[in-house]
Amino acid sequence: MLGRSLFVSPSVGSSLRRNVFSSSMSSAGMASKISTKSSVPADQLASLVVVVTGENRTGIVSDLCSKVFVPHKVNIGRTRMSTLGTDFGLMAHIDLPNSEVEKLRTTLDTIFPDFVTGVSLQKGNVPRVEPEKKVKRISMIGPDEPGLLAALSKCISENGCNISMLTSETNPASQTGEEMFLSDVVLRVPFDLPDVKLQEEIMKLGEELGVEMTIHDVESGGTGWEV
Repeated sequence: MLGRSLFVSPSVGSSLRRNVFSSSMSSAGMASKISTKSSVPADQLASLVVVVTGENRTGIVSDLCSKVFVPHKVNIGRTRMSTLGTDFGLMAHIDLPNSEVEKLRTTLDTIFPDFVTGVSLQKGNVPRVEPEKKVKRISMIGPDEPGLLAALSKCISENGCNISMLTSETNPASQTGEEMFLSDVVLRVPFDLPDVKLQEEIMKLGEELGVEMTIHDVESGGTGWEV
């Protein structure tokens, strides 16, 4: 649906995690302020994911909430928003009456004519919270080379894990000036996958790629990452 990533663009180390925390908190705050419990029966509600991305400017979120969501009786669930370069991107999981879906599509195009927008209908009963799994965080740092993220995501997929959130950034090393690639990945891990096996796979991959890899446990719901 989009040609641009919606990943947060943080700075090195701990500030990378702080920026994701701030983004999650601000989006959650936005949702709590404008969403209302719908009086429409559940079987008359549609579940959608809305995407809006374009040149960053003041008032994008305000326009989306007040001119698109409120008029169409939207109840907001989880949201993600971030800025990359000069662009701003937002994804929101929403519920609204079936009768409002096509109207919302039209309103999006009207309010954001120069933006890339999309509406994806969620089929079936989509849970707001994923089924319980172990949650891990993988951090990668090393010289910037093509294929690092491809190799990491392949390893994650082959082990049956699912990426919940991913951030990446390139920054010059403080002493040498060499471009360094940093990535943090939060993933959900099947309970039947031994921790030792996943850690061995990740450490082996790090050696093969010539990068530093670390993997940590994450307490579900107890971190700055809203996973």
